[in-house]
Amino acid sequence: MANFVLVPGFWLGGWAWKKVAEILRGNGHKVFPVSLTGLGERVHLGSAETDLNTHALDVINLIKYNELEDVYLVGHSYGGMVITQAADQIPEKIAKLIYVDCAPMADGAALVDAYSPERLEKFEKEIAEKGDGWKLPLPSREDFDDGKNLIGLTEEDLQLIEKLATPQPFNAARQRTSLKNPRRKDLPKLA
Repeated sequence: MANFVLVPGFWLGGWAWKKVAEILRGNGHKVFPVSLTGLGERVHLGSAETDLNTHALDVINLIKYNELEDVYLVGHSYGGMVITQAADQIPEKIAKLIYVDCAPMADGAALVDAYSPERLEKFEKEIAEKGDGWKLPLPSREDFDDGKNLIGLTEEDLQLIEKLATPQPFNAARQRTSLKNPRRKDLPKLA
């Protein structure tokens, strides 16, 4: 059976993968949901220095210290940047990259590049006023949903997100990918 490492998107911890993990484990797979530094149960470890490299190292170290091979590395939303950065450093451990609600990012890309100037300005204001200058609080449903973001989520799902979401260390969105290993490009991908 396969080894799945599941990386959540902004504001979410490994808890967000609970239903998916149960299904995969029920089919005999080994499943490792990740809570990135500064998020979920690791919220207390976040700081202004927490960035994309920190999060890629979270994934790399999980794979290393669990002695995993042939990993199906899954990233949701921002997690897609994390898995791309991690896979660049350990392509020999990866069987497939799976992108959920995202796509592979090119070298030198940053998540903030995908935001409109208005949205980025709003985020920066929230960070300055409510996020101690380095973390982005979870937006309200109305501010977050553009008609596509919350499709398929039940009211129970939405309430769980509102209950357990933690502010996102925003330097992770500002940092540009640094992809140097050409072997990463040859990895099978599913987006």
